[in-house]
Amino acid sequence: MISKVLTALLFIGCAEEGSEIGPTLDVPGQVHVDQLGPVTVPMAVLADGSTASVIWTVDNPEVAEVRGKELLAVGPGRTRIHGTHDAEELAWTLVVEPTITLLFHKPPMHVGVGETADLRLHGRVGSVHVTPAEVLWTSSDTSVVMIEEDGRVSGVEPGVAYITARSGGSSAMLELKVIE
Repeated sequence: MISKVLTALLFIGCAEEGSEIGPTLDVPGQVHVDQLGPVTVPMAVLADGSTASVIWTVDNPEVAEVRGKELLAVGPGRTRIHGTHDAEELAWTLVVEPTITLLFHKPPMHVGVGETADLRLHGRVGSVHVTPAEVLWTSSDTSVVMIEEDGRVSGVEPGVAYITARSGGSSAMLELKVIE
Protein backbone atom coordinates (compact mmCIF):
# COMPACT_ATOMS: atom_id res chain seq x y z
CA MET A 1 0.00 0.00 0.00
CA ILE A 2 1.28 3.44 -0.77
CA SER A 3 1.59 5.52 2.39
CA LYS A 4 0.58 8.77 0.80
CA VAL A 5 -1.77 8.72 -2.14
CA LEU A 6 -1.24 11.60 -4.48
CA THR A 7 -4.66 13.05 -5.16
CA ALA A 8 -4.70 16.40 -6.80
CA LEU A 9 -5.85 18.21 -9.85
CA LEU A 10 -3.74 19.57 -12.62
CA PHE A 11 -5.37 22.60 -14.20
CA ILE A 12 -4.38 23.22 -17.79
CA GLY A 13 -5.67 26.01 -19.95
CA CYS A 14 -7.11 29.42 -19.24
CA ALA A 15 -9.63 30.87 -16.88
CA GLU A 16 -10.69 33.41 -19.47
CA GLU A 17 -10.42 33.23 -23.21
CA GLY A 18 -7.13 34.75 -24.33
CA SER A 19 -5.40 34.52 -20.93
CA GLU A 20 -2.19 32.51 -20.74
CA ILE A 21 -2.25 30.26 -17.69
CA GLY A 22 0.12 27.33 -18.04
CA PRO A 23 -0.26 24.05 -16.23
CA THR A 24 -0.03 24.04 -12.46
CA LEU A 25 0.13 21.09 -10.12
CA ASP A 26 -1.84 21.37 -6.90
CA VAL A 27 0.31 18.97 -4.83
CA PRO A 28 3.41 19.21 -2.65
CA GLY A 29 6.70 19.60 -4.51
CA GLN A 30 7.62 16.15 -3.19
CA VAL A 31 5.50 13.05 -2.79
CA HIS A 32 6.72 10.23 -0.53
CA VAL A 33 5.76 6.57 -0.91
CA ASP A 34 6.88 3.70 1.30
CA GLN A 35 6.33 0.74 -1.01
CA LEU A 36 7.14 -0.29 -4.54
CA GLY A 37 4.33 -0.48 -7.06
CA PRO A 38 1.76 1.82 -8.64
CA VAL A 39 1.83 5.51 -7.73
CA THR A 40 -1.35 7.53 -8.11
CA VAL A 41 -0.61 10.50 -10.36
CA PRO A 42 -2.54 13.75 -10.56
CA MET A 43 -5.65 13.94 -12.70
CA ALA A 44 -5.31 16.58 -15.38
CA VAL A 45 -8.30 18.87 -15.81
CA LEU A 46 -8.65 21.49 -18.51
CA ALA A 47 -10.14 24.94 -17.92
CA ASP A 48 -13.46 23.74 -19.39
CA GLY A 49 -13.59 20.92 -16.79
CA SER A 50 -12.71 18.09 -19.16
CA THR A 51 -9.94 15.63 -18.37
CA ALA A 52 -6.65 16.12 -20.21
CA SER A 53 -4.21 13.43 -21.16
CA VAL A 54 -0.75 13.95 -19.63
CA ILE A 55 2.32 12.06 -20.80
CA TRP A 56 4.55 11.29 -17.81
CA THR A 57 8.31 10.67 -17.91
CA VAL A 58 10.90 10.07 -15.18
CA ASP A 59 14.51 11.18 -14.77
CA ASN A 60 15.74 8.13 -12.85
CA PRO A 61 14.46 4.76 -14.14
CA GLU A 62 16.01 2.97 -11.13
CA VAL A 63 13.45 4.72 -8.89
CA ALA A 64 10.33 4.91 -11.07
CA GLU A 65 9.17 4.01 -14.54
CA VAL A 66 6.18 4.65 -16.74
CA ARG A 67 4.41 1.60 -18.16
CA GLY A 68 1.64 2.66 -20.45
CA LYS A 69 -0.40 5.16 -18.45
CA GLU A 70 0.83 3.84 -15.09
CA LEU A 71 3.64 5.25 -12.93
CA LEU A 72 5.46 2.60 -10.88
CA ALA A 73 7.87 3.01 -7.99
CA VAL A 74 10.55 0.38 -8.76
CA GLY A 75 13.39 1.16 -6.33
CA PRO A 76 14.44 3.38 -3.46
CA GLY A 77 15.58 6.95 -4.10
CA ARG A 78 14.22 10.11 -5.65
CA THR A 79 13.37 11.19 -9.17
CA ARG A 80 11.73 14.10 -10.93
CA ILE A 81 8.45 13.24 -12.63
CA HIS A 82 7.67 15.33 -15.70
CA GLY A 83 4.28 15.74 -17.33
CA THR A 84 3.48 17.12 -20.77
CA HIS A 85 0.15 18.15 -22.29
CA ASP A 86 0.00 20.10 -25.57
CA ALA A 87 3.60 21.38 -25.14
CA GLU A 88 2.86 22.57 -21.58
CA GLU A 89 5.11 21.04 -18.93
CA LEU A 90 5.05 20.50 -15.18
CA ALA A 91 7.17 18.52 -12.72
CA TRP A 92 7.22 17.15 -9.19
CA THR A 93 9.58 14.95 -7.18
CA LEU A 94 8.81 11.37 -6.18
CA VAL A 95 10.67 10.03 -3.13
CA VAL A 96 10.50 6.26 -2.72
CA GLU A 97 11.47 5.05 0.75
CA PRO A 98 10.38 1.43 1.10
CA THR A 99 11.45 -0.73 3.99
CA ILE A 100 14.44 -2.64 2.66
CA THR A 101 15.73 -5.92 4.01
CA LEU A 102 19.53 -5.76 3.94
CA LEU A 103 21.52 -8.94 3.38
CA PHE A 104 25.25 -9.61 3.33
CA HIS A 105 26.36 -11.39 0.15
CA LYS A 106 28.80 -14.24 0.86
CA PRO A 107 30.43 -12.63 3.90
CA PRO A 108 33.72 -14.06 5.22
CA MET A 109 33.54 -16.05 8.45
CA HIS A 110 36.85 -14.56 9.56
CA VAL A 111 39.82 -12.45 8.50
CA GLY A 112 43.39 -12.68 9.64
CA VAL A 113 45.30 -9.97 11.46
CA GLY A 114 46.51 -7.55 8.76
CA GLU A 115 44.17 -9.01 6.12
CA THR A 116 41.30 -7.24 4.39
CA ALA A 117 38.00 -8.38 2.90
CA ASP A 118 35.28 -6.54 1.01
CA LEU A 119 31.77 -6.85 2.39
CA ARG A 120 28.95 -6.69 -0.14
CA LEU A 121 25.41 -5.83 0.74
CA HIS A 122 22.18 -6.52 -1.17
CA GLY A 123 18.73 -5.14 -0.55
CA ARG A 124 15.29 -6.62 -1.03
CA VAL A 125 11.84 -5.15 -0.96
CA GLY A 126 9.63 -8.20 -0.89
CA SER A 127 10.93 -10.39 -3.72
CA VAL A 128 12.44 -7.46 -5.64
CA HIS A 129 16.22 -6.95 -5.50
CA VAL A 130 17.14 -3.29 -4.99
CA THR A 131 20.39 -1.40 -4.56
CA PRO A 132 20.55 0.09 -1.07
CA ALA A 133 21.02 3.85 -0.94
CA GLU A 134 23.98 5.22 1.00
CA VAL A 135 25.32 2.61 3.43
CA LEU A 136 26.83 3.55 6.78
CA TRP A 137 29.24 0.89 8.05
CA THR A 138 30.29 0.55 11.71
CA SER A 139 32.39 -1.86 13.77
CA SER A 140 31.49 -2.68 17.37
CA ASP A 141 35.19 -2.85 18.24
CA THR A 142 37.65 -0.96 16.04
CA SER A 143 40.57 -2.40 18.02
CA VAL A 144 39.61 -5.78 16.47
CA VAL A 145 38.13 -4.85 13.06
CA MET A 146 38.31 -1.56 11.17
CA ILE A 147 35.79 -0.85 8.42
CA GLU A 148 35.99 1.71 5.64
CA GLU A 149 33.16 3.68 4.00
CA ASP A 150 33.07 1.22 1.08
CA GLY A 151 32.63 -1.89 3.26
CA ARG A 152 36.25 -3.04 3.30
CA VAL A 153 37.15 -4.64 6.65
CA SER A 154 40.68 -4.98 8.06
CA GLY A 155 41.68 -7.38 10.83
CA VAL A 156 43.55 -5.48 13.56
CA GLU A 157 43.96 -7.99 16.40
CA PRO A 158 42.47 -11.37 17.33
CA GLY A 159 38.93 -11.20 18.67
CA VAL A 160 35.33 -10.79 17.59
CA ALA A 161 33.55 -7.65 16.40
CA TYR A 162 30.13 -6.98 14.97
CA ILE A 163 29.87 -5.13 11.67
CA THR A 164 26.65 -3.20 11.14
CA ALA A 165 25.46 -1.85 7.80
CA ARG A 166 22.70 0.79 7.86
CA SER A 167 20.79 2.17 4.91
CA GLY A 168 17.68 4.28 5.33
CA GLY A 169 15.75 2.78 8.23
CA SER A 170 17.18 -0.72 7.74
CA SER A 171 20.23 -2.47 9.12
CA ALA A 172 22.07 -5.78 8.96
CA MET A 173 24.68 -7.14 11.37
CA LEU A 174 27.50 -9.60 10.87
CA GLU A 175 29.74 -11.27 13.46
CA LEU A 176 33.33 -11.24 12.22
CA LYS A 177 36.18 -13.11 13.87
CA VAL A 178 39.78 -11.96 13.50
CA ILE A 179 42.33 -14.78 13.74
CA GLU A 180 46.14 -14.84 13.99
